This record gives sequence, C-alpha cells and structure tokens, in this order.
Amino acid sequence: MPPAKPRSRDVKNEIMDHLYTPRLQPALRAFLTKLRSDAFLEIRGGYVDSGAAPNKDTAWKDPAALKPETTTKEEVAARKHKKKVARRRSPVLFPGH
Repeated sequence: MPPAKPRSRDVKNEIMDHLYTPRLQPALRAFLTKLRSDAFLEIRGGYVDSGAAPNKDTAWKDPAALKPETTTKEEVAARKHKKKVARRRSPVLFPGH
C-alpha cells in the first residue's frame, strides 16, 4: 500500500517556514544587532559575547574604577537658564452647574 499523502493543513507550517525563513533570518539578525548596539551591556571576563554588535565594547568595567562626570560652577553659570513663566489656566465648565 503506498504511503498516504499528508493533508495540506498538516504541511502548511513547513511550507511557510521554507518560504519565510530566508527573508526573516537576515531581518531578525539586523533587528537584534540594533537592539544590542543601543543597549547597555557589560560582559564579565570568562564569558563570550556570541551576539556582539560590531564596534560595541561590552567589556566589563569595574564600577569602583569609574569616575562620575563632574560639572564646574563656571559651566553651570555659562548655561542659559530659561525663565519659567506661569501659565494661567482657563476655568473648566461642567454642564448643568
């Protein structure tokens, strides 16, 4: 007896995979690379960053060795300060009142 033909609904997912995988994989890789390049990642020594984005340094930096950015008084004074203006709110009218 010859083997039975598979139903179309049974092989539908396989057909979709064969049609869309070649186009989906490069787009997915580009999307994930963009996410990784925008993310803040630090990989500790001994681990490998298998999905590293190009030109992105993910090496671990000891937090104790990092220095905060500082701003001098002169830099603050040189900035233009916007004058805050209070806006007048219009009254809210409720129907029937």
